[in-house]
Amino acid sequence: MLRSSRIRLNVENTLGRFGRDTRGAVAIIFTFALVILIGVAGGAVDYGYAYSQKTRLQSAIDAAAIAAARMQNATQPDRESQALAVFRSNFPEYASVAVNLSIVNDAVHLTALKTHQTSLLKVIGINSVPLHALAEVPLAKSGKAEVVLVLDYSDSMIDADKYIRMREAALKLIDTITDNGKNTNVKFGIVPFAAMVHADLTAGFVRSDVTYNGCTQDRRYPFSSQEVAGTGADASRWGEITSSHSCPDMASRGLKVVPLTSDIASVKSKITAMQPYLWTHIALGADFGWQVLSPTGAFPGATSYSDKETLKVFVLLTDGMQTAPGWGPGNSQTTGDAEANLQSICTGMKSKNIMVFTIGYDLTDTHTIDLLKNCANTGNFYNAADINTGLLAAFSGIAKQVQEKMMRLTK
Repeated sequence: MLRSSRIRLNVENTLGRFGRDTRGAVAIIFTFALVILIGVAGGAVDYGYAYSQKTRLQSAIDAAAIAAARMQNATQPDRESQALAVFRSNFPEYASVAVNLSIVNDAVHLTALKTHQTSLLKVIGINSVPLHALAEVPLAKSGKAEVVLVLDYSDSMIDADKYIRMREAALKLIDTITDNGKNTNVKFGIVPFAAMVHADLTAGFVRSDVTYNGCTQDRRYPFSSQEVAGTGADASRWGEITSSHSCPDMASRGLKVVPLTSDIASVKSKITAMQPYLWTHIALGADFGWQVLSPTGAFPGATSYSDKETLKVFVLLTDGMQTAPGWGPGNSQTTGDAEANLQSICTGMKSKNIMVFTIGYDLTDTHTIDLLKNCANTGNFYNAADINTGLLAAFSGIAKQVQEKMMRLTK
């Protein structure tokens, strides 16, 4: 019994010594594990903060690049000064950031580098994390756009010389967007509309059962509300006139569609010659406006919808209600059908990422105002303009929005 107790005591003593002897090893292992755990946890904290810094840095660089690109006729030092001012206002820690601006291929290239000092990651030897930001924005004079102005030239535009005010505002918009003609990457088209539209159309877009005299009213439904044209079916083509109004009178007043062109002087000259005639077919004007911008439409010059570098812009102005009937389902022909067609046309254009602006000029009819609001893109795309200075302000606002969109970031 005594011998058994001694053996048990020796075993316990031996195990005890073993336990005491391995404590140092366990401590070492625990220390390494703790370092790794701190590194992992620290990585999450440090990289999370670094990501936040990177996001703020990129936003500040984006704003700075846009501000520098927006300057017209500016030197590179002027652009650098503007970029730095905007960057510093958006990134208070600017002193620790290296910023570089260059002009390459008519675009502002702005880069930023900030070294983020870590805290917990230092325990595993990572003392800093580099943060990079890059922005590239076309110069204001080099952005690409295709703009169609769909302008109401019905008789009511004679009142108080409204068409002259419209002309002045449209010419100002053209000068602003093209930087007074310096930006040759912008094309303009004009669709003057009244009860009819006067346009040069090739045979494939003219009904086979008419002798085309240059003027047309809307197509038969459903093509009166669609982009597709010239499919072979006469219903998809133009040339039908259901009234006795004179096409030569449209021509003598300069009311003829101008397809997209970069010849800005020619566009301005043609707008200057246009004078009002007849009543109002807003949906017909919108239909031809879409055709001018459509790459598969009745007129040449439009780029593909897949060309992400070219902005497509549709601007519609009217001072009155839809007074001309339009073709609807079942050979119906009413003003209500025309209004429904207008909404379908606007929806179709917006689905193609066309910027759709509308202007209600000296307009008080709430129904027509609602039609124009629904036609335009959501946001600040519908403009109400009074008869005095409101039109200049409306066109100026549109020009500013188009310019800003043309300078969208490319990187």
